[in-house]
Amino acid sequence: KTKLRSLVFAGGVAMNVKANMLLNRLTDLKSFFVNPTPDDASQAMGACYAYMYGVLIKKKKDTRTHLKSLEYAYLGPAITDEEVTKLIKNHSLAKRYRITTKASVARIAALLAAGNIIGRAAGRSEFGARSLGNRSIIADPRDADVIMTINEKVKNRDFWMPFAPTILESRAKKYLVGYRNPGSAPYMTIGFETTLAGQKDLRAGLHPFDHTCRPQVLPKGQNPGYEALLKAFEKKTRVGGLLNTSFNLHGEPIVQTAEDAWRVFELSELDALLLNDTLIEKK
Repeated sequence: KTKLRSLVFAGGVAMNVKANMLLNRLTDLKSFFVNPTPDDASQAMGACYAYMYGVLIKKKKDTRTHLKSLEYAYLGPAITDEEVTKLIKNHSLAKRYRITTKASVARIAALLAAGNIIGRAAGRSEFGARSLGNRSIIADPRDADVIMTINEKVKNRDFWMPFAPTILESRAKKYLVGYRNPGSAPYMTIGFETTLAGQKDLRAGLHPFDHTCRPQVLPKGQNPGYEALLKAFEKKTRVGGLLNTSFNLHGEPIVQTAEDAWRVFELSELDALLLNDTLIEKK
């Protein structure tokens, strides 16, 4: 009807990842995009773009040059190293925990591969409904038992609620059926069916009924620290993804500050807490 081949989808109904999966399959579409917060918060984004468009038109500026597309969702407040140092000192954490400053991604990857569940709070938090690595609980996606462990010992939520994977962009076509364009699914807003390789490597991050998932496909260079961790995990396990769920207790907001993250760490059975590159492990 429109002859248009690019679709941007928003509004509360755009939170339906299964509907988005069907839209993404339309062969006439060249590109399909759902932003990181397609619920009512997208109205604020639209208002900003609409206002800026009007300003540019009045000034006779080229809108295509001056209106930049959304490059990432890490738009929230940052956790600073000073904040982490202050937390450790104020709560005397060194007396109760094993603390490693400047922990290597190889060390974190080894802990994950050994079955540890880690809360990661690093850099700026995500804008939107999904945790995208900077305020996330991460684990080995091969281990189906980790689902029950996180639900019972960390999240305190119903057993059937599925998790999601973070996948390296370079492994998206290996794991996802119908993945098309690089950078087209970075925000956990589009569902996908999975390949046999995906069902093997990412089983803990898939829906248990139909093996679909709503992945964060991490574009190269979008989040270098998280990407380095994924690559280190792949080097150790040959799996190009991690289980990723929001860093919070069930029914509570996603953590923002180092203090928030430590509180959830204390109240749950997380094995370790990663604040920027400072690793805090329970003895």
